[in-house]
Amino acid sequence: MGVVIREKIMNDGSVSLYLDIYHQGKRKYEFLNIHLSNSRKSAKEDKAKRKLAEKIKIKRENDLLVQNSVSFKKKTGQDNVLIALDDLINDKTNKQIRWKSIKSHIVNYTGQESKISFGSIDEKWIIGFQSYLITKISNNTALNYLSLLNSLLKNACKEKVLKNNPYDFVPKKARLKKNRDKQRVFLLLNEIEKLAKTECPKMPEEFRQIFIFCCFSGLRWSDAHCLRWDNIISINNNGKEEKAIRFRQEKTENVQYLPLSKQALEILNQKRNNNSEHVFSEINSKAEKHTENVVLKTVNRHLSIWAKRAGINKHMTFHASRHTFATLALTYGAGLYTISKLLGHQNIMTTTIYTKVIDDMKSNAMATLPKLKIEND
Repeated sequence: MGVVIREKIMNDGSVSLYLDIYHQGKRKYEFLNIHLSNSRKSAKEDKAKRKLAEKIKIKRENDLLVQNSVSFKKKTGQDNVLIALDDLINDKTNKQIRWKSIKSHIVNYTGQESKISFGSIDEKWIIGFQSYLITKISNNTALNYLSLLNSLLKNACKEKVLKNNPYDFVPKKARLKKNRDKQRVFLLLNEIEKLAKTECPKMPEEFRQIFIFCCFSGLRWSDAHCLRWDNIISINNNGKEEKAIRFRQEKTENVQYLPLSKQALEILNQKRNNNSEHVFSEINSKAEKHTENVVLKTVNRHLSIWAKRAGINKHMTFHASRHTFATLALTYGAGLYTISKLLGHQNIMTTTIYTKVIDDMKSNAMATLPKLKIEND
């Protein structure tokens, strides 16, 4: 299964965007009636059109994922949301981690672990679930989950389990909106140095180490806290041996190879004699005992205190380390495509958010330049 945005050059020189959809051995094309001028004057407008095409692509992918995996069996489980989600979770061609997360949130929201009928879901249920989600996860992640839920409900209508999709009855003004102006917190190099030199007596040393390690590797918390020594491998780069991490991303489930920077290697060397199969053994042990989210909350609390002690007035969470890595890489000359690969992004459009961060930094730098008083003779 695959959905790809393709371009067709028209006679007048403009570009028409269309979807190349391959599903169950069949290929079809969907022309989106979206045309790009590809001129400097229309660059901003073309960018918006590409984002619209990307949005349609994601919607089609979600619809196919559900259609391909969920069987509304007539004998058992026909009207059970949880069984439908289990079909998706058990389908290895799917992004299983997302469906596991959605199911977990639905169970927590409803308090039901065995059966939730499709018929019990109405617009009020969806609005309530939406409100619940934004207290647990980011705005944009919640939007992704709601989009997948919508696809599941649409397929239930197609299979005549539901007469109407309740999502269609949620008023537009009540629907969650994409957070377009989300501010990404990152650290400058001198701020990382400030942190490294600042003592924080009650903060476990391993909390400091894993945060700085991720500032120079870009790993997510979900991948870093369970990092194992057997994930560290040697690779040959043009005849030169280098260290890298080979791991399967928790979020995307893709296998990733990540070359290690000198600073990241230095932290690994500090941890080398911990006599554990895990690099950050204390954190991993806590995560196994209390769940990783509970430990992450503790880490974030310590990071906030640490930043304040260092005189850094920023809302510090662990994810700032990943934003820091991307921003540093761009600042020191890495290309957008390279950074996209290092971060494990599936779509380079996700990585372009960091170019705006750099542009803002440039604007702020220019704004600090003094103005000369030049008098004409």
